[in-house]
This record gives sequence, structure tokens and C-alpha cells, in this order.
Amino acid sequence: MELIDLIRSRRLLIILDNCEHVIKAVASVAERLFQETEQVHLLTTSLELLRVEAEHCCRILPLESPPAGTEQTADAGFAIQLLSSLLSV
Repeated sequence: MELIDLIRSRRLLIILDNCEHVIKAVASVAERLFQETEQVHLLTTSLELLRVEAEHCCRILPLESPPAGTEQTADAGFAIQLLSSLLSV
């Protein structure tokens, strides 16, 4: 059984990050999801467009990194920053 068969009737949001490294494979998956599902949505981040049917591009500025020399890693603050960027578009 294929992934498409398992998710076809579900309502899902699939999030894929840094897709520029595997852009052709992600574009192929996106095309199949668009053609074969009704309530499965794909949110990707990439430096490149997928160039597929029904693609919507939302450009956002890069997120700030933690200050150099700190032990801070990505946390809720970065998630809030990303959400704020997306909502302000």
C-alpha cells in the first residue's frame, strides 16, 4: 500500500522543511497529493519554487538566529517569529 492510499481520505497538513535539497522529489509528491487527494495540504520551505500546479508562494525574511556564544537553540520564540512572519504577508 502506498502513502497516498493511506492518507487519501484524511484531512492533513504535511510540513516539509529545506526542500531545496530534494526539490524534484518534493515536487513529485506535491503533484500526486494535489491530483489524488482533496484534503491533504502541503506546506514547504525552500529557497526554490516547486513549480507545480496550484503552488502558492509566500516569501518571508530569514529568521533571526540565537546570539553567538549562547547555548540557546531554536525554541518557541522562533516558532512565534515564523508564525508572525507568515501572518503579516
